[in-house]
Amino acid sequence: MADDIITNSEEQHDDASRRIAAINRDLDAILAQQRQMVDLYVEGAELLQGLFKDQQDRFASLGNQSSMEPAAGQSEVQPIDFVVPVYNSLHHARLCIASILRHATPPYHLFVVDDKGDSHTSRELAAMVSGLDNVTLIAHSQNAGYLKSVNEALGLGRAEICVLVNSDAMLSPGACERLRDGFARDAQIGVITAVSTWANWTKIPFPPGTNMLDLREFIARQNDLGIADIGNASGFFFAIRRKLFDTLGLFDEAYNPGYWEETDFCMLALEKGWRVVVDRQLYIYHHGWGSFQSTGRDVHMARNRSTFMARWERQYAALDANWRFHNPTDAVSSRLAAVSHTRSDKPRILFVSMDGRRTEQSIALIQLVNGLVAEGISANIVYLSGIDETLLDMTPMYFRPLIIEASVEQIRSYNIYVGTCEKTSELIEAFDASLGAALFSFVTSDRGSPLLRHSPKKARSIARIPGLTNTRGDVPSVLPGVNLDIFYPRDTPRSSDVLLCISEEAWRLDRAGIIRFCGMLSEAMPGIRLAATGPAAMKSDLPAIAHRGSPHRMTELAICYSEVEIVLHWGAENQSRLTFLEIAACGGIAMMDVSSAEVCGAEHMKNSLLTDSRDAQSMVATIIGSLQSPSLLATLRNGALSTANSCPLRAEAAQMASIFLEAGTASAYSDTMQKAS
Repeated sequence: MADDIITNSEEQHDDASRRIAAINRDLDAILAQQRQMVDLYVEGAELLQGLFKDQQDRFASLGNQSSMEPAAGQSEVQPIDFVVPVYNSLHHARLCIASILRHATPPYHLFVVDDKGDSHTSRELAAMVSGLDNVTLIAHSQNAGYLKSVNEALGLGRAEICVLVNSDAMLSPGACERLRDGFARDAQIGVITAVSTWANWTKIPFPPGTNMLDLREFIARQNDLGIADIGNASGFFFAIRRKLFDTLGLFDEAYNPGYWEETDFCMLALEKGWRVVVDRQLYIYHHGWGSFQSTGRDVHMARNRSTFMARWERQYAALDANWRFHNPTDAVSSRLAAVSHTRSDKPRILFVSMDGRRTEQSIALIQLVNGLVAEGISANIVYLSGIDETLLDMTPMYFRPLIIEASVEQIRSYNIYVGTCEKTSELIEAFDASLGAALFSFVTSDRGSPLLRHSPKKARSIARIPGLTNTRGDVPSVLPGVNLDIFYPRDTPRSSDVLLCISEEAWRLDRAGIIRFCGMLSEAMPGIRLAATGPAAMKSDLPAIAHRGSPHRMTELAICYSEVEIVLHWGAENQSRLTFLEIAACGGIAMMDVSSAEVCGAEHMKNSLLTDSRDAQSMVATIIGSLQSPSLLATLRNGALSTANSCPLRAEAAQMASIFLEAGTASAYSDTMQKAS
């Protein structure tokens, strides 16, 4: 026994020794890495002093420059040229252009470059800027690429300040004043960029419970920060003093269509003694990856990085080392935890949702909140349980939602609470006593809430939106509109006859039924072109079908809908009004269960095909009959497009925003609620 104990003790001691040795090796590796970083920093500082002689003091401190006085003789308001290249991504570009027209202060000129996107985007861009004297639309007959588009517009402009804005960014109020003031502070400032939640060297966090309005207002109040040297400005918002083009030229088109060109320009500017700075009081929303299409992106990035490093590798390493040790935007990031969430006399709206699963209702609610934020209304969502991260990738996010367990104090800062289904409507009834807030209840799904029958006046107080409000007795439902800037007919041919949209759950529960249905279709109409979205497991069981994968973004889903004649979402639980509208807006024909017609606005043989989803034979006959009649397909498509175009998400969000704004203050909401109840 004693020998066993001794043996076990020795084994445990040896095991502990091995673990300690492993930890020591890890610590040695970490220390070596830190020493390497310090060496690189020292080497970088020395290299920078040699390469950028006029900037030694600035890069040694990377200090705050906000206290500098404007240079003499700069009292005249400097004109600004904005350049926005657009290649599709209309849902981003519309808001970008609108933000400039809304927030830019004269004198300014906007150059919009339509780089030969699809015909729908071209028509919408032309309509947006028609009749505006301070806007020039440059329409390309063929795609030239981002960089050539930028250089073309810069060559047409004359303003001393030029600002490149990615089409997935949005201008903030006061941005023009900050740029004019920034360039006036020091004649050696050549480039100014901003902070954003999606950037390279000027990235800041996007804290849960905040939206882009909260961030830009909070950051604008940080008066002790202001301008600081950064060395490398992010291209999403790139303001340049035009004089730089006289000595440096325009952007090097060796980097076309884009990526790394702005860093190359910064290196040239630094080499000539210009300053490249970040304004830490200027926040610009940037979605990220929205202004460049995903096709070929990685290839372009890798190629251009190689081109850049061949020119600037040693200098860039030095600059990067300094940035890592002295990142001036860290001062902004460290303060974001203290973003004020106190009550305001402005509307602060919190939508209470059951969970963040990737359902149609969740996506519809996110789009509605995005619309309110874009209209200038501070809004957010709190979920009673977790969030599926893939949900947040489906559509742009102008806010970061909350989880109720971790957000009690933030929840108290809102003055309007909105229940979005029966259960959350019940929950917010309890908020009234504890928070003293105004309460609204409405339903974002296709069906009403029985709870609201007991308080119809309160329910009606949210509003009745023409064309978007469906009343079932005393129960109002604010039905979701469709984002017509994402869902629209593409120029691509309809390469398939039928698209089956199959969820993981539908495949698991009814795999045999789906296989049998596809077999019946192929047998009844040889040569029919079938496609499907859904789980990868379908490929082996349905080898003859063109598999489109599982769309992870709404833009991908819209492309799928635009490439087929008839779309069938397998399973009645997937047949909702928003699905119908999205298919219709893309010029597709939705095939739905007849039971869905009432809530969806679908009409058989007018804007959709309605059948009994339990009768596969009837479904096959309906599909074949429709495909064999081109005139019927045209009638259905025109009817579908007309229905979808009458229910735009933009109208829903704008009208909802006006409702909240009309109430005025938080106390006005309470008065409204007391009268309603």
